Amino acid sequence: MVLNSNSTTKEVGKAYDDHSGYDLDGSVASCKTFIRACRILLRRSADEVRHQARSVRDSPQKIQAEMDKAERWLAANSSSHQTAAREETYFADLRNFRD
Repeated sequence: MVLNSNSTTKEVGKAYDDHSGYDLDGSVASCKTFIRACRILLRRSADEVRHQARSVRDSPQKIQAEMDKAERWLAANSSSHQTAAREETYFADLRNFRD
């Protein structure tokens, strides 16, 4: 599920919880979703995030700190040289094949 402005706070909170282990899983995609959830929660001034029947209080500073950590992890684990290495094409050199 893609998080956007139409996502409910419950959906955003669920994505935050589900993708909080991005670093343990080594998942760049989960990290991006986690960062998006953090941004939405911060935008909505999430002093109190409600999930089902319980209430969890998180300060915006705590969410900001988690987002900063995720952004640092993402920068270290999704560098452009890793992406470029997967997209390179190698051609065989057959110049002296029959010699």
